[in-house]
Amino acid sequence: MSYAQVITSTTLDDTSTNITYTGSGWTYHTNVESIFHLYNNSDTFSGIQGDTATLRFYGNYIEYWGNQGPWHGPCSITVDGVYQDTANSYADLDDHPILLWKSNSTLGTEPKDHELVIRVLDPSRPNVCELDRFVVNVTTATGGSGSGSSGNGSSGNGGSGSSGSNSGSSSSSSSGPPIGIIAGVAGGVAGLALLAVAFWLYSKRKSPGKKAKRLPSS
Repeated sequence: MSYAQVITSTTLDDTSTNITYTGSGWTYHTNVESIFHLYNNSDTFSGIQGDTATLRFYGNYIEYWGNQGPWHGPCSITVDGVYQDTANSYADLDDHPILLWKSNSTLGTEPKDHELVIRVLDPSRPNVCELDRFVVNVTTATGGSGSGSSGNGSSGNGGSGSSGSNSGSSSSSSSGPPIGIIAGVAGGVAGLALLAVAFWLYSKRKSPGKKAKRLPSS
């Protein structure tokens, strides 16, 4: 049975240098009321149709998080030029960030460089696309035993730069006599023999010699 093991997990804020904002509508919003629970207390958003936010990253799993509100609308998501989904964070009231989209198996099993693009779709409100953060994972598929490693690719992930590895162990068996057991038994027998000889010598040394007979006095 195999499972995905996370080697590194990196949270990229909306201010990450890995993100390129294209278009005239992007607004950086900071010192936001704590009710929104924004990552690092900031977000970036646009309500201009066609504006894009492009993230370059290294990994094989990604999450897109954004907060909710009455001005929010549909945003298309593409990865490596392929359309993935349309996310929509519309809500009657402003609210904290939610998970808007995750890649699942979209990126394959091997970590590598990718490009994700978020695009504002609609020309009028509610149409705002907002970005709070991305979460990028480097994972490896492994089972009872195996190994995996990670790197940072040419894109990197915003200075995390950490990597790890997981290694398993395997056992093997071969036919033939149990040499280790035989050697152990032989060694045990030899040890007992030495103990017996040592005990005999010790007993002989401690035993009293015969006393000479005394002649009767005249």
